[in-house]
Amino acid sequence: MSETGHKTDRQADDDTYNGWVNYATWNVNLWLSNEEAHYRRISRAARQARNMATYQNDDDPDDAPETFHEEEATTNLADEISDYVQGCECQEHGRPFHFGDLDGIDDLRAVNWEEIASAWLED
Repeated sequence: MSETGHKTDRQADDDTYNGWVNYATWNVNLWLSNEEAHYRRISRAARQARNMATYQNDDDPDDAPETFHEEEATTNLADEISDYVQGCECQEHGRPFHFGDLDGIDDLRAVNWEEIASAWLED
């Protein structure tokens, strides 16, 4: 993921929104990437997920001392991001802040949390 929050490995002419699976996913990731508090929180969670899914290879320490389990890290980080966003009690102008123009839980159901997690783990 680039600093602008755009994925670089997707084609612009597919059925996605700015290279993401849909608008809701792109929008949530944009807010997570552009708001400093969110960015720091998710960056820290991505580092922790990556570390927790990296295991010492006890079978042959000379061959590959550590193995990264990407699927485990992605699933764990996706759950954490989803919980964080859906439980976010951010305030803007005295009212609860929604991520971009997403309007509540119905729009958040469309978010592909695994796609967001995978992008953060690539950094």
